[in-house]
Amino acid sequence: MTIHQLATTALREGRVTVVEEVVQSAVSARYGTLPEKLHPAVREALKRTYPKGLYSHQSEGIANGLEGKNVCVCTNTASGKTRIFTSVAISHLLNFPNSVVLALYPLRALLQDQAIKWREAALDAGLDSTLVQVIDGSIPIKERMPRLQRGKIVLMTPDVLHAWLLPSIGDQESASFLRRLAIVVLDEAHI
Repeated sequence: MTIHQLATTALREGRVTVVEEVVQSAVSARYGTLPEKLHPAVREALKRTYPKGLYSHQSEGIANGLEGKNVCVCTNTASGKTRIFTSVAISHLLNFPNSVVLALYPLRALLQDQAIKWREAALDAGLDSTLVQVIDGSIPIKERMPRLQRGKIVLMTPDVLHAWLLPSIGDQESASFLRRLAIVVLDEAHI
């Protein structure tokens, strides 16, 4: 039974009225090249991870990010969006070691899941995974500033950004972090 058939059956059994149905044909994957401006360590990590190459939207997204352009990617789940921004951010950090990255996630559970991916990407490129720090509502306030100082990649929820970091802009540690801030990642922007 196909996914379409399963979905149709489930809707029928749930007595859901289908007003309109659109079925799209599968599209073959299109691949792109590794952008030239990638740091060599990130380039090698991507070659190992993606032996067939990057998807074209990944290649384009990374290339634009490395050019300093704002990038907004809207694709299906599990299509490689995370690899776009981790590659750009880690490449930048390897080229500019005094800079930092802030990644915002709307939900704590998503943030924890993504922290694993950030750490794996950092390790793949030869960075210490402890440079990825998490600051969400579960982290006691007294532990947040040390994490902010240790982190090169800081993952945070918007509520912590607004309620904790922004009000502390006058503090030396917060101001230092914000002066070194090179990239902001806003995941799940539609939320």
